[in-house]
Amino acid sequence: MKRLLFALFLFSAISNVAANLGNYSFKVFEGNDQFQEPVYSFALPRFMQLMNSYPYLYDINYDETREIYDLWALRKDSTIIMAYCDGEPAGYIRGMGFDIILSVMVQACKDAGLDVQTYYYISDEFIDPAHRNKGLSKQLFKELEAYAVSQGYLHGVLDSEAHENHPLKPKNFKEIDYSKLGYTLSSEVVCILSGDVQAENGNTFTVDHPHQIDFWFKDLSN
Repeated sequence: MKRLLFALFLFSAISNVAANLGNYSFKVFEGNDQFQEPVYSFALPRFMQLMNSYPYLYDINYDETREIYDLWALRKDSTIIMAYCDGEPAGYIRGMGFDIILSVMVQACKDAGLDVQTYYYISDEFIDPAHRNKGLSKQLFKELEAYAVSQGYLHGVLDSEAHENHPLKPKNFKEIDYSKLGYTLSSEVVCILSGDVQAENGNTFTVDHPHQIDFWFKDLSN
């Protein structure tokens, strides 16, 4: 593994937040339940697909993807919410306590005066192609945010790579506007990944091209 393990919010690029929600049901899988079937066999390969959509940032194989999945499943308040349509998996979203992700990111938020223990981190989401453009993404966010509130969290947080100055950024790359989901891009939290960075598993990875991490926040107490 050359560049990883650290947590970045991964979003299926054409997962849509439009209206017209289909007939979906949702189920919560906490902690070790994330290793159950069909959750594991559905979420793991799609998580790898998300990783592979950023080949200029990540160099990762199946075993390394599984290591990240397993690690995140055991984090504080980690949960996956699965969406089903007619009994078949249609998508998932995952979150966990924010104060246990990559230390340099957490420290940046602490330096900005945030009480990180009140923030719930939304790490990744995937909607299968047949279920996109039906509002499922927005509903999955609502389900996960409701779960976070039930666990005592007051805020939602996700992050994104600021690619503007990255030398390997694809020409057709488009940043996702998370304001459509009620999140506000922070101008106060500054985090630059560069050099050797300690990952969640204790290993150190090298960031070849320094780049900025943007944070998006939402008040869940309303």
